[in-house]
Amino acid sequence: MASTLYQKLQSTDVIPMEYTSIRNIVNRFAEVNDGYKVLYAMLELVHPALQKDAVMSLPRSKDCNDDIHLYAQKFDAWLRYETYANRPYSPREQVNKFINELSPNFAPAISRVRRLLDAWNPFDTVVPEVLKITALPNTIERFMCEELGQTCNHIRKIGGPNKTKLRSNPSLKQEAGGADQNENMDVYCHFCGEYGHPPTKCHFMVKLMKASASLDKVDSKTKKEVQEAFRQKQHQKRERRLRRKTALIRKLLNNGGTRDDIAAILDSIQDDSEGDDKVSGTVEEDADDASTSSSE
Repeated sequence: MASTLYQKLQSTDVIPMEYTSIRNIVNRFAEVNDGYKVLYAMLELVHPALQKDAVMSLPRSKDCNDDIHLYAQKFDAWLRYETYANRPYSPREQVNKFINELSPNFAPAISRVRRLLDAWNPFDTVVPEVLKITALPNTIERFMCEELGQTCNHIRKIGGPNKTKLRSNPSLKQEAGGADQNENMDVYCHFCGEYGHPPTKCHFMVKLMKASASLDKVDSKTKKEVQEAFRQKQHQKRERRLRRKTALIRKLLNNGGTRDDIAAILDSIQDDSEGDDKVSGTVEEDADDASTSSSE
């Protein structure tokens, strides 16, 4: 009876070829020649109680060796699974679930993300651009760099099978381009004050040595042109920061932001202004000192 039923279902008059998903089920049971199994598999497509797919659990960063980008990939796969299961999440819910599964090692970044969410309109399910799930891993990594005062290469965890594979296969290590830098991620350079390379391989120091050697060959007119170009560049950066922070203040006012949040932004604007003036003044003083020493 099962064989007869299968022969009936196999006919293209019963199930035409354009129904590819159903035809795939029929072809899957060609060897067993069992029509009842074909019907049961067809029911699995539409009946939730018959579906045997494994439930996908929410990932955690500590299961990814605190690699924020690997964790983000698994989190994105989990979001897709939930969407296919008709359980979509709003952007705000996605951010909350993302940071809830981060380990305590990311506490400084988690605190800043929560402050941004608190300053945002709580009734708005949309989040700022920097907190969207596609940009959130880079945002958290940047927050960690700023809060801990270290480079991103020093903060980023190097783990998983890729590191083991590079260590066990020297040929892959040579092709990997960044493997040597990863091995030196804890090495501190006292020349530039950054991690990732020893002092003997400091590119900043090489550039400084070349600039110092050529300083005597530069006339005062060229030095003033360089100073002016630097001053204009800093002014443009400052104007862009002011526009961004002004737009943020306007958004906070429209969405009922607190006075403390607005005051914090105003303080940062004042700090930026003082910092730019200090940098410009330092450059001019250094150039004047260099000119004086050259003339002597």
